[in-house]
Amino acid sequence: MKESLEKNDISDFGQILNDGWQLKRQPVNGISGQVIDELYEKAIKSGAIGGKLLGAGGGGFLLFYCEKNKLEKLEREPGLKSSDFRFEFDET
Repeated sequence: MKESLEKNDISDFGQILNDGWQLKRQPVNGISGQVIDELYEKAIKSGAIGGKLLGAGGGGFLLFYCEKNKLEKLEREPGLKSSDFRFEFDET
């Protein structure tokens, strides 16, 4: 993931998020729930490349990577909204 970000290969970053999500769900039941699984699937079908569940203890949010040309479709889905963010690189 670090190499993808350093190369500015954000699509690969999104795919790595998805691969990690799929691996995390395999060995353990209860890592996710029906609502989370449905939102994740909806986001992927609407154009997100990958995502990650952030937070703990029954709270938090899903973070997805979606290319700009697919963002409008994703935002039309109930329960999904976009938020601008950027990466900061601190070299200290």
